[in-house]
Amino acid sequence: MTEFLTQLIYSVSRPVAYVIADGDVVEEANLSRQKFIPADIGRFKAEVLAERYGKAHGLNIGYSTEYCESIDQLESLFYGAWITPRPTLPILIGCVDNNKSRAVMHRYFKRVNTLLYLDVGNEEYVGQLIVGFKLDGRQILKPVGDVFPEVLNDDSKFKSEESCAERSYHAPQNVATNIQSALAAFSVLNSLLTNNEILVSRVNYNSQVCYARPELTSEDEVGEAV
Repeated sequence: MTEFLTQLIYSVSRPVAYVIADGDVVEEANLSRQKFIPADIGRFKAEVLAERYGKAHGLNIGYSTEYCESIDQLESLFYGAWITPRPTLPILIGCVDNNKSRAVMHRYFKRVNTLLYLDVGNEEYVGQLIVGFKLDGRQILKPVGDVFPEVLNDDSKFKSEESCAERSYHAPQNVATNIQSALAAFSVLNSLLTNNEILVSRVNYNSQVCYARPELTSEDEVGEAV
């Protein structure tokens, strides 16, 4: 996803600040389905991606090598040293593999006045993108925690709470599904940054059969909000 987003940010003529937060380090298993090379093994993913794509497009991409597991952490990413001046439309892209982190992002969405929150979730071949949107305290599109309330009561662990064995095991992923997930989020942000439009509230996809079904927003939902 970082590759697509940096290309988009480079191409638009409006100020955009970009920060990557991920406590994962690159492992050999990542090489087959993510854009890392053997020399990256052992380094933090966030650092590698910020450095690589920042240099490629001449952008100053911030990064944090901590997992986002609290509202205070999210607040510091949006309004800390990386982001100046204060963003007019903060955008949170959640690509987490545990619902405990999703619950934190959901609470942050409910707490702040304005936020576009994209949650990407996928299994081996299927997945979905949920678009939550708040503006000036008014919820316009439902976040993932309202669409799937069960994620807020999941007994999963934060990444930092997992054992080494637990961290090494995750649901199988497919490179085509990862790409389709990234494209779904990219499409939403492309419409927003180039045309000031949020056209979809949800996308369901299946990489095995080249399938993607969006749920379109209505003018009554979004209107001139963006």
